[in-house]
Amino acid sequence: MDQRTYVMIKPDAVACGLIAPIVQRFENTGLGIERMELGLVTREQAEAKYAEHVGKPLDEVLIGSFTSGAVVKMVLRGPESVI
Repeated sequence: MDQRTYVMIKPDAVACGLIAPIVQRFENTGLGIERMELGLVTREQAEAKYAEHVGKPLDEVLIGSFTSGAVVKMVLRGPESVI
């Protein structure tokens, strides 16, 4: 039975030109790409993701890394795609 999982390639990997190698690794394991888009993460989305870290010493590092540039958002599908 196929499962679906969400994957996001962070801005640092996008900026380094690593989209294709990362996608290739997923495909090499037999996972298919159901949806893929280039987008941005807003500060509000990043704060929601890391809500437990807000106000702690590294919160701005986490928020800043996710909002620093474009991300690739993907839905992968395949057997055992959720681990």
